[in-house]
Amino acid sequence: MRDAFRDHVIAEGIAAVDAIKETALAEPKSYIDAVLTVYKKYAKVVLDAFVSRVEQTLMSCPTRSTNRAIS
Repeated sequence: MRDAFRDHVIAEGIAAVDAIKETALAEPKSYIDAVLTVYKKYAKVVLDAFVSRVEQTLMSCPTRSTNRAIS
């Protein structure tokens, strides 16, 4: 489950960055906003779904996946 979630978040991050790549140089804030939007969305998913038993590794998936997407 962790790997599938991580792969999905990476794909979403890459898609979000690809969607704004034409304007990112002229508007760098759009890049930051796109990355933060993906991060916040999936961090919330984890917190909402696993609030009673958040695993450290699952909670770190949005962070690591977002970092990988922007690299």
